[in-house]
Amino acid sequence: MKCQYCDKPNPENWFTCKNCGQRANPPQWTPQVVIRDNGPWASAFRKDQIDMRIIDGEDYAKQLVNDRKQA
Repeated sequence: MKCQYCDKPNPENWFTCKNCGQRANPPQWTPQVVIRDNGPWASAFRKDQIDMRIIDGEDYAKQLVNDRKQA
């Protein structure tokens, strides 16, 4: 393989080129992820988001008990 920027050989397949210091290979995929509503994981991604509140242990335990009673 060769570096995508300077065309120097990269036989060890390093992530960054040892000659120019840039990324040696182009990315294999893009970070754009589309979550469709009809997929089995789509609703799980939305429902499993963490609520970042700060509560003490006693209030958290009470909330768990109430949530389990309602379910």
